[in-house]
This record gives sequence, structure tokens and C-alpha cells, in this order.
Amino acid sequence: MSDALFKSLTIMPSLSKDEWQRLAWPVRWLVMSRASVLVMTFSSCAIGGLLAYGDGVFNPGLFLLCMAGLLLAHATNNQLNDLTDSLRGIDKGNYFRNRYGTHVLEDGLLTRQAFIGWIIATGALALAVGAVLVWQRSGITLHLLAAGACLVLFYTWPLKCFGLGEPAVLLAWGPLMVGGTYYVVSASWSWPVTLVSLLYGLGPTAVLFGKHTDKLDADRASKVYSLPVIMGERNARRAVMVML
Repeated sequence: MSDALFKSLTIMPSLSKDEWQRLAWPVRWLVMSRASVLVMTFSSCAIGGLLAYGDGVFNPGLFLLCMAGLLLAHATNNQLNDLTDSLRGIDKGNYFRNRYGTHVLEDGLLTRQAFIGWIIATGALALAVGAVLVWQRSGITLHLLAAGACLVLFYTWPLKCFGLGEPAVLLAWGPLMVGGTYYVVSASWSWPVTLVSLLYGLGPTAVLFGKHTDKLDADRASKVYSLPVIMGERNARRAVMVML
């Protein structure tokens, strides 16, 4: 159990059906949510909280709620990504996604109906935490929640398929998460924090750029027009170097 939990948090394990059946449900949720990449969201939220703490306006309770809500939202997005791409036939066969970790639908580990149930449960928890934050903080918290929900729902399609996925990631892991966390725990929006958030947001954006560059040919064949597909491999690699 402890070994499986550690792997689910640090890598994207490839599991057989027997291995999957031996996992506890919390660990299965971590696997289907691609928990190892949630560290990017943890970092965004942590930066927002640290900046608020440095300014002497830190609310620990709201910070923990914000962290939980953002992690659940990211998990929901990862699950929706797998569902949408599976329904559209993009993740079939030897596609890039299936080679770097378990895909519960394509590997036959969960039925579509069961997976949708997990998505609804995860998304509902994220929205519930968001509702508490809106109730506690009000102000622009509702607008931040609405923007985040739109990115969760529409990242995989149509944003990712029309060159808007990478800018959405910069916005989400930058101003939305870092700046939003700062606002929730401090009750004020800070433009200097927004600037810092854009600098951090370049990190997750570079990760996504690199991932989409690696599978550029497969995405082009599947008519997924990410920015690397639109820009071409050489320009995409240059863009990553500039961001880094």
C-alpha cells in the first residue's frame, strides 16, 4: 500500500489489471487523477500563500481550503482530459498518452460510466470548496471560481485543439492560482503578485510546451492544433528556451 501510494504521488505508473485491483480506492483516485503532476498546482498555491504571509495578511484556514479546492480542480481537469480525448478517439492504440502512464479507460480498468462518476464526485468536491471560499471571502472570489471552472471544462476542447491551451495554462497557473490564492487569504488583489505569478506560470507552460512538442506529429495527425503544432518543432523548442 505504501509503495503504491508513493508511486502514485511521484510518477505516472503503468499498471496491469491485477495491480489495479489490488489498489485501495484512494490510491486508484490518485492514479486516475495523475496526482504526480499536481505538484505544479501545489506550488502555485504555496507561492500565493507565502507572498501573503510575507505581507502579514495570511489566513491559514482559507489558505488550506484554497489549496484543497485547487488540487481537486486540477484533478478534475486531468480526468476530463482523459475522458474527452478517449471519447474523441485521440487516445486510442499507441498514442503518446498511453505510453507514459495508466489510462484507466483505454486500459480497461474502469467503465466509462464509473469514470464519469468519479469525475462528477471530484468536480463536485472542488465546487463545494469553491462555494465555501466565495461565502467566506466574497469580492472577486466568485469571478475567480468561474474563470477556473471554465478552464477546467474547456481546456481539453476546444482550447487545447486551437492553440489556446498553452496561454490558458499560463493564465491558470499564474494569475488565477497564485494571484487568486493571495486574494483569498489576504482579501486584496496585488499587481506585484500578479507579475510574480506570470513568472512562475511560465514553468508549467514550458512543461506543457515540451510535452506537446514531443507528441507534435501524433497531435497533428489527430487534428489537435496545439501551439507547437501551429508553430512547428523548431520554433516550439525555441519558445521553451525563451520561457525557461
